[in-house]
Amino acid sequence: MSAALTAAANKIFANKWHSSDPGGSEAMTIRMVISFAIVAIRIYCKIAKGTAKPAIRRLALDDIFILLALVSSTIGQGVVFWGLTKGGSGMQSPILVKSGRYAGVTDFLIANFIGGMTDYITLTLIRLSILQFYRTIFGVHDRFRKAALWLAGITIVWTLACVLGHIFMCAPVDHLWHPLNPGKCGKFPLFYVIMGSFETAMDTVILVLPIRPIMQLMLPLRTRLVVLGIFLLGSFVIVSNVLRMYFMYQPHTHYIDLQKATLWISVHITSAFACACLPLCKTFVIKFYHLKDTVSHYARSLRGSRSDAGSSRISEKKSSRDRGDSSDGSMQDFRNDGTKNSCTVSAGQSANGQKTEWIPKVIKVDNEFEVV
Repeated sequence: MSAALTAAANKIFANKWHSSDPGGSEAMTIRMVISFAIVAIRIYCKIAKGTAKPAIRRLALDDIFILLALVSSTIGQGVVFWGLTKGGSGMQSPILVKSGRYAGVTDFLIANFIGGMTDYITLTLIRLSILQFYRTIFGVHDRFRKAALWLAGITIVWTLACVLGHIFMCAPVDHLWHPLNPGKCGKFPLFYVIMGSFETAMDTVILVLPIRPIMQLMLPLRTRLVVLGIFLLGSFVIVSNVLRMYFMYQPHTHYIDLQKATLWISVHITSAFACACLPLCKTFVIKFYHLKDTVSHYARSLRGSRSDAGSSRISEKKSSRDRGDSSDGSMQDFRNDGTKNSCTVSAGQSANGQKTEWIPKVIKVDNEFEVV
């Protein structure tokens, strides 16, 4: 029995990630790559907008918030990666415990405990970045600025509630990562649904906040709708959060499916990074289209040069067969009187306007003439 359990435990990590949840490892890797890429594009666009100030001074407070969110996300993901290589994740935890890898399961649970707190902090920093960006571009509206400030305060309070609830969900606290010790935990699924519902409500209010100022801009209606569409991309964050709650919730149990939780929190935070950065990536999009046009023009010029070269070679071959033209543009009249072959060349014009006459050598080759 012990050998079978050991084999089953070893099989859990028999994948290229050496992870107890390879699907979660892939999702987190994609999350990190996209997050770093979209934040890097945003910072590049901010720095490339002007050269009057040093590069670091071109970054505003909203950029600082998004960079802090990226740091928080990276730390959390690194800890969770480490935990997945130790053991745990879903229904595999009992197998690892029975096979004698209780310490690995403990490490995994601690990693998820830390990763969960960093996820709350990351989402809050992203929202603060969005709200500060709103205050920057729509700051002329006093009521709008106050509304954004209130939402920032509510977001911070929500984060504190989530972190404290996450820490004190179990009594004692270490019962979360030492489940075999005496203690008890609250209902994690109910806690996540409640806090996720408040989060969805906040995201909805943040999403609709700039609609009125955008529609009041002195711009053509089509332009206003395009700008509004860019800001409404944040609706995908709301959709991903609703899906996350739906797949994570398990009624009649105190725990959540950690594999589904890892997948959907990765989708949720990746979409949050994208929606926070896309409105600021106009410079990159313009440069990308210019680069595409340049490459297309270069490709067309290459095709055109080949076509011109081919036409030139064809003309040269035709000219070598038909010697009826001369370099000075004079008209030539070739005649064959049946008994005597002759060639008459009319006078041309020299560079100084005087008439010149060019008398070519005539070579008889089967009653055909070539000018040499």
